[in-house]
Amino acid sequence: MKREFLPLVALALIFLNGSKMSVYASPSIPPVSVSQTAQRVLLSNGFITLQIEKSTGHVVNLERTGHRDILSASRRLVMYFDANGHGSKMPRKGYWGMSDASCHILRQSPSIVEVVCTETPSNEFPFRTAVHYILRKGDGGYYTFVTLRHAASASEGVIGQCRYVIKVRPSMFSSYFVTRTEQGSYMNTPSQELKEVTNATYQFPDGSVRTKYNNSAYESNLHVYGVTGANQGLWMITPSSEAVNGGPTKQDLTVHQDATIVLRMLQSGHFLDGSLAAIRAVGNWSKIYGPYYVYLNTGASPQIMWHDARREAREQVKLWPYRWMHNSLFANKRGTVTGVLYHSDGKPAVYAHVVLAAPRPDWQLQSMGYIFSSRTDSSGRFTIKNVIPGTYSLYAYQAGTASQYVRTSVKVGANKVTHLARGLWRPLASGKRLWQIGIPDRSASEFRHGRDRRQFGLWNLYPIDFPKDVNYVIGESTPAHDWNYCQVVAQRKDGTWHRPVWTIHFSLSHEVAGTGILVMGIAGASQAHGILVSLNGKPMAKVDLQHSDPCIYRDAVTGGMYRLKLVRFNAALLKKGGNRITLRLALAKMAPTPYKPLAMPRGGVMYDFVRLMYLPNSRVAKATVETLR
Repeated sequence: MKREFLPLVALALIFLNGSKMSVYASPSIPPVSVSQTAQRVLLSNGFITLQIEKSTGHVVNLERTGHRDILSASRRLVMYFDANGHGSKMPRKGYWGMSDASCHILRQSPSIVEVVCTETPSNEFPFRTAVHYILRKGDGGYYTFVTLRHAASASEGVIGQCRYVIKVRPSMFSSYFVTRTEQGSYMNTPSQELKEVTNATYQFPDGSVRTKYNNSAYESNLHVYGVTGANQGLWMITPSSEAVNGGPTKQDLTVHQDATIVLRMLQSGHFLDGSLAAIRAVGNWSKIYGPYYVYLNTGASPQIMWHDARREAREQVKLWPYRWMHNSLFANKRGTVTGVLYHSDGKPAVYAHVVLAAPRPDWQLQSMGYIFSSRTDSSGRFTIKNVIPGTYSLYAYQAGTASQYVRTSVKVGANKVTHLARGLWRPLASGKRLWQIGIPDRSASEFRHGRDRRQFGLWNLYPIDFPKDVNYVIGESTPAHDWNYCQVVAQRKDGTWHRPVWTIHFSLSHEVAGTGILVMGIAGASQAHGILVSLNGKPMAKVDLQHSDPCIYRDAVTGGMYRLKLVRFNAALLKKGGNRITLRLALAKMAPTPYKPLAMPRGGVMYDFVRLMYLPNSRVAKATVETLR
């Protein structure tokens, strides 16, 4: 583990490094050294050594002192930054990587060395790209960050995704760790014995299916993940996810389940509508991603190294923002925002998620700037620290509350605390609730299979579990058993594709008048154009979903891109006695195809909740559909 062989006397020698007390000043710890050849830059601090290829900015050798190089020997690309964007003239699905970089030492001292590799804009990738590497005295890892700059004179720059990738030797790493529950071991199976089911998804000889998407995790509080072997570990530590697009509900790749690859996704459309989430730079624009800490440790067991990596991640979070960072795009001076949220009934908004982001678009789809988040406590109070100075909108969402709180024009200054006045969270709409299925929490976790995380092909259980589709009876059925996690077009064993029709049965003791409101929280939708809503056999509205996210076919059973839909209608259409609402996916008919046990779904919707209410004294409404932020 880090600094495990430091003498005790060295541990007693400290100096102030920003807010951290460090052992790095001890004369017994080697200084950071740097040397160059025509092709490479070599960095070492006595704990780790890394070699950077000048023309590409790739790390081509990484090892701990006394151990062998951990990077993959079978691939040319081993540790690198790449990106892909719309219209790129690049090989392999439009991926762009540095090939003609200029690499030089930016700063050098016995305690810290920074190397930057820069490539100028081109027609294929109109961004000035710089990948930085920082090695500090006494550290058990190195820091890396990426800056992208787009000039006013450059053509439009579109980035669908960009990432930092580490490919390590399979023979040296046998386990992966993402969270306390997302852990596992790799299978060393020859590639010729694997059956590719779909993109980056393979069926192993034992019948199991593994994919790079299965270890995706929510960015919120995701500070460390990595891989281990018998006595070495490699970890990606993220002290802040402020630069990641999509905010706290964004899910993204971490560690591949089918190969020994560790990623730090910087920008992506994974589990969102990729076209909406993409970076589209027109005019002057710049952004910094990181720094991130690539940490190497040793230990007697994988669990010991995992616990040590978590400890190190906590230390890195405390140090954020890094005082030793010297870059014009990195804000060393930050601000703090505090406040308290209450509902209109006087109760505090407890344990709500609070988000600071740009006023538009929806914060799930923001990628150009930075996003900050926190949680309220048991009294509704919140504090968001280390906010880059600027003007933001404040958003909040809470389990059990359908509406989203929004407050505009929140100004944050450097080294200042912004105290917001008490925020009043108004309900989605007043009126009488008739029934509700599920809980508004932006997920499908309370429904059948909603907690069966990361199981490829889970959607194929739908025809088995619900051979006659979902028929949910208000007052009798239960969400966990009688409402599936997704309404999905799955293949039957005879090769036909079943477009499901879900029916909600309910009874009213009396007639109602006014405006009826059907509220639907959409936790995610894959290749589904819309939902056709009927009441008592009569078509009422089409809920247009427009955009598709890959949540269902990439095994995200909890959700993807969230939307809130309201269908207003004449409440007189409801009758005394039995009623039924049907939900049908708006899809074209599909011809039968040869049956595949692991067939991909042809469309589907994941509901967060469904609620029926009415406004008794309101003006009678024609059927209309609204989309709320």
